[in-house]
Amino acid sequence: MKTLAKCQAGIRASLEPAEEPLCLAQYLPGVGAYGLLLVTNRRTAEVKGGQFVRQLRHDEVAETKLGKMPNGNTLVTIESTAAKLDYRQNDPKRFEKIIFLEVATPRIGNAICAAINQFLN
Repeated sequence: MKTLAKCQAGIRASLEPAEEPLCLAQYLPGVGAYGLLLVTNRRTAEVKGGQFVRQLRHDEVAETKLGKMPNGNTLVTIESTAAKLDYRQNDPKRFEKIIFLEVATPRIGNAICAAINQFLN
């Protein structure tokens, strides 16, 4: 909750007119730190310090996937169309077009994927 409280003003300022938040989830981006993932009716964005640091519009998302981390947490992968079509599987630049999130439970991962998948063709 502290992460959300710190970022709330920045998130509100970054929203476009008529953009509505649909899902907000806290994830584990690294040791001792937390980040937020915001899914709106227009895009999915990683939020750090109240700023959108990485985002994909819904028309840029190819698919979402769930996996399992070695520590038992859930891995959420949000892959862009560019990552699938414009880069080879082993090209490091491909990973710049993918959002990877580690979340605590499969339920959180399922909620994120469901919020995004409703906009996929």
